[in-house]
Amino acid sequence: MYILRCSDSSYYTGQTDDLENRMQQHDSGQHGYTATRRPLELVWQGKFETREAALIFEQQIKGWSRAKKEALMAGDWDRVQQLAKGRSTLRQAQPERGLLPERDVSEPDQSGELSFAPVGAADFEPMHELRMRAMRESLERVGRFDPQRSRERLAAGFQPEHMHHICRGSERIGFLTLLPEGEAFNLQHLYVDPDAQGEGAGAWAMAWVQSHGRDVRLSALKQSRANGFYQRHGFIQIGEEEFDIQYRWSAKP
Repeated sequence: MYILRCSDSSYYTGQTDDLENRMQQHDSGQHGYTATRRPLELVWQGKFETREAALIFEQQIKGWSRAKKEALMAGDWDRVQQLAKGRSTLRQAQPERGLLPERDVSEPDQSGELSFAPVGAADFEPMHELRMRAMRESLERVGRFDPQRSRERLAAGFQPEHMHHICRGSERIGFLTLLPEGEAFNLQHLYVDPDAQGEGAGAWAMAWVQSHGRDVRLSALKQSRANGFYQRHGFIQIGEEEFDIQYRWSAKP
């Protein structure tokens, strides 16, 4: 995994099995975001035992603030922890906004990196449409595709204070709803637009959810590909209903 400083002072985070070759690709303008931001400087690199571990850490870093990334580059882990605690303090000081992501989302991210943005009441319709696109194939597979029922279910669980848009740059590509339930969480929604799936957004969002150190429970539609996604992220089946499967992830091994 690596971080580059671009000519406009923005940071690019990526991963590769061959850093030397990847740097040559960046330097020759073969990667979209960095192609117009050369020259580039390699400011941090790290090795991981597995590609999955590297991907999870990459998605976490993409959600970090600039200050936290720079603390990592400097090898100042005390500062990294301080900044993480500072965000925890912010979350406690603003409970009306629910759980806030570690990234400062007060300004739109134009870099193409992943980030969160707050949800408002006026966002219901586009979020309903995104949910329908994400769920349609799975719902049709089990004979449950019904736009009106889908609208009613999202309306019943629409709590903007606990919801976050998932953004790539300035584009909204998904959303999640994370509800506190005692010492645990209920991940009520996690949807990524089909056009943006397979690019790490879901894994990035899940890494953020699990980073809070609390158990997480959720349900997934039977025969949905989401079941495999949750299982790959450590969720264990704990129950089953007519159409849904219940899962739980334990923060303690």
